[in-house]
This record gives sequence, C-alpha cells and structure tokens, in this order.
Amino acid sequence: NDLGNGNLAFVASSQATGLTIPEGKGRIDFLVGDIRDKTFDIAWHKKLGGTMDDVPRSMAVLDDGSLIVAGYTESQDKDVVGNKGRADAWVVRLTAVNEWQNSTSAAFTIVDSRIAARNIDIGRCQVAQQKDSVLSAFLVNEGLQQCKIERVELVGTDAQAFQVVSEVAPHFIPAGGRQDVEVRFKPDQARRFEAILRILTQSDTLDQIVTGDGIDPGLLVVVPFIDFGEKNVGTEHDESMVALVRNAGTKPLSVTSIRSGPPNTGDFTIVSGAGGTVLSPGQRHLVDLRFSPLTWQRVCGTLLVDHDGPGSPAVIRLFGRGVADTIRMTVALNAIEAAVGEHVDVVLSVPESVGLDLPSAPTNFTATIELPSTMIHVTHPAYTCVAVDSETCRLTVSGTRGEGSTLLTIPAVATLGTTDYASLRLASFTWLETLHASKIKLVDGSMRITDICDEGAPRLFIPSGDRYSLACRPNPVESTAEIHFGVAESGPISIEVLDRSGRVVITPVTEQHVQPGVYVRHVNARMLSAGPYIVVLRGANATLHTRMDVAR
Repeated sequence: NDLGNGNLAFVASSQATGLTIPEGKGRIDFLVGDIRDKTFDIAWHKKLGGTMDDVPRSMAVLDDGSLIVAGYTESQDKDVVGNKGRADAWVVRLTAVNEWQNSTSAAFTIVDSRIAARNIDIGRCQVAQQKDSVLSAFLVNEGLQQCKIERVELVGTDAQAFQVVSEVAPHFIPAGGRQDVEVRFKPDQARRFEAILRILTQSDTLDQIVTGDGIDPGLLVVVPFIDFGEKNVGTEHDESMVALVRNAGTKPLSVTSIRSGPPNTGDFTIVSGAGGTVLSPGQRHLVDLRFSPLTWQRVCGTLLVDHDGPGSPAVIRLFGRGVADTIRMTVALNAIEAAVGEHVDVVLSVPESVGLDLPSAPTNFTATIELPSTMIHVTHPAYTCVAVDSETCRLTVSGTRGEGSTLLTIPAVATLGTTDYASLRLASFTWLETLHASKIKLVDGSMRITDICDEGAPRLFIPSGDRYSLACRPNPVESTAEIHFGVAESGPISIEVLDRSGRVVITPVTEQHVQPGVYVRHVNARMLSAGPYIVVLRGANATLHTRMDVAR
C-alpha cells in the first residue's frame, strides 16, 4: 500500500532473521513495515505474534496514517491475548508518530472484546403482581477493548412476562467493566415461565435463559403503600388499625412476623400487630404504625410480612417527609462611631428572630465580614483580616449561639484612613447542621470617625503611597452634602455620585485639573431619593470611593 509519503507499506509472513529482519517470535510471524519507493531499502519493520503460526492476509492504511493488518493466529502468548481456539482471526493496528522512519517501537492494539453473562432465575411471583430483580454485574467485558452493547431484547413464547427495566443499550462497557441489569417478572398464570434474553454486541450475540414461577395468591396485600405526608421532625404520628394484608386463599395462612425493611428502618416502627397470627380465608390482619421523622427530608421504608404461603415476604412501601418550622431572623453588624485610636467592637447579632427558641434550632454558624481596612484594625489574635484590595479586608468567622442576641464580638481599634465613613459589610451568614429551613436577612453595619476637623489643615490621612482622600459630610444627609477631597499632587480628577444600580446621578467634578490641596464640593441631596449612594473619586493614579446615605 502507498503511504503517500514516498514509501510503500508491506505485510508478509516470515520465518527469516538477519541483519535487516528482526528476530522472530514463533514459527511464522507477522512482518509489517515499509520500504523506500525507489531504493527498496527497508525503512521500518516490526514482527508481531506468538510462538505458534501467525499469518497475515490483508492490510489497509487509515486516514490518520496508521496501519490495520488482518490475518489469523494460533498463538496464545506474547503479542496474542484472548485466543478463543485454533486459527482465530487477529486484527492488529499499528500507529505511527510523525514519520514511519521513527516508529520502530510503534504501539499496536489487539481488537478483542468479549461479553460474558449468565442465566437468570427470578424465582416466584404471585399472578398479576410484579417482581423486579437487579442483577449485579450481569454483563462482564472479559476482553481487552471496550464493547458496545447494541441491543438487548427478550424473545420466546413467554417473552411478554418479562421486561428489561434498566437502560442497557446502546451502551459501552470498558475492558474489564461490568454492567448491572434490572429485569421485571409479571406472570399472568400460575406456571413456570421461560424466555431468552438476547444480548447483541458489535462482535457477538449471547442468549441467556430467563425463568420465573407464577404462583396463585395466598396472602394479598390490601394496602401496597402508606404515605404519612409531612410531619415535624422529632414528633410521633400514628396510623391505627391499618389492614395491610388479607388471606386470599382457601386455607388458613400463618403470618409469622411483620418487620421493618430497607431502605429506612429508623423512622417507621410497628406499634402493635407485629406478632405471629393465623388468618382464616378472607380474614385481614390489622397493625398500628408510627412515623417519627428524624431528618428534614423525604424518607421511604418497607414493611416485610413473613408468612407460610407463596410470595413471602409480602412488601408494603412506606413514605413520609420530615419537616421543620422555618426559622426567620435578621443578622446584623453594628454601627460604630469612634475617635481615632479608640477601642471598638465589631458586633454580630440577631436583633430579630422567629423560631430560634425551638429546641432543635441551630446553634453553630459561620459568617464572612468585610471591613474598611483604612479605618479599623482588628486587634484580637484569633481573627485575621485578609486584604481584598487597598481599602477592604475580609474576615471569616465561626461561633456558637448563646443566650441573648449577640452572636460574636470582635475587638478592634479605630484608625485614621482616607475617609471618615464606610460600610461594615456582612457578606454571608450560614447556620451549620440545621434541621430547619432558614430565611435570613443580612444587614450591614457602618464605621464613622468622629474627631475629624472640618476646617484648617488637611483632615484625613493620606499615606505616602496614596495621592487622594475623600469624605462626605454630614452623613446621612437630608439637604446639602459636602464632598471633601484632598489631592497630594496636581493632575486631573473627576467625582461622580452613583446610585445602588451603578448609574451616575450627579457629577460634582468633571475632569478638572487641580493643584495639591483640600477641596469641598456641595451636592443638592434633595433631588435624590432616600437610600445609599457611592461617591467615586477618579484620579490619574488611583480611585477612591465612600458611601453617602440620603435620609428623609
């Protein structure tokens, strides 16, 4: 075959060894390689096979440059794996990287996928009832390559009594992989049923026998399932005198026990009627049941009725949902007013709540708080405020709720920064290990420096690395706000007032070139709606922002 690169690929059977032929692996080996078109020198070659005869018959060059070689093999060792008998078909793929001349160690893959399965006996099932069986690892790929399950079907005279419930095909099973299969048996007569479960793969077809016995009803389930509905966690709810089963036969039938079954055996209990009894034909058995939800979720369980008739145990399914009262609360940070250097506390509290007095109310919590790092410094060594940017740091805290409304107190000290008012932001709050739904309103706090001068020398600290300061007074403002800003070097600045959606509502300074100094601009707050606003100063080297609250 022409490789398209000036070389010709060849395949042959070979027993030869020599200077240009690699040492053989058996009696006859695949010899694969290519030769140069003009000189007929061997550019690349490789022998494949085992200790027996391995004879190639055909080859092809794929679009990706790899070679496919087909033939037969009698070997069961070395390069040959998974031989099923004498003279098996053997397909080899050789992949080349870049140039064939550099592919003397080219990899090869043996296309070998083998699916194994087993016969199935579903057992007994009452007529007009159904029984589902999950067959663990029913399909096993014992080959070396992935196998595609093309189709799974039931055939035979009794095929209508069986159904493959799980979605098995089309599906790929990797080498060594396993696939579960769920089969349903629903007999319509009291006799033995038999069908063929046919599995079709890309290389093989398997026929497995499926059997099951249909039996006349003895114990009839009167109530196939019971749903207790929604009940509060930690409470008990009873269903009394429930007729679960009835003797549908013509002879007395012994109920030996009634017991809780999976998946949930803790939320459902039998109060009375679990002991053994003998039911006369047509007689019903009564029990008292209790649902005591332990968790805040929907749960399911079963009752297993053991008896001496066919189809034991009879199964009744149980359902219920554990719920809890919704806890509503407001979690807030405090408003701080302090002079520079004064010791203060950042307080996290619950000023309002409904439901926190419940015995099952949560106690442990975690929260994230963002502080203005230029105005407040956390002093307690147990708390580390991690910088978010030049003006903000973030605290991640946790604790346990105690008596009273205060959840957590964080010691700090007020510092002289680039503004005299900023927000303490409560970014998140979460109760841990709670059984209740929670509706939490988060309220931010604030920080105000009270001893800043209104006249005279510059009032706010401008660090050597900064070039600007910004403050708004009074704050909150009802009529006219004074925007105080300081500039350490000459250059252009602009000041904008933004609403909570980020829209510019007022522009006190528009691209104005200013000299070093302290300035004041007045803003008519009467034209603004009540609420929070952000004042942004943009200079050539930095951007500052502060909060302005408009009150009515």
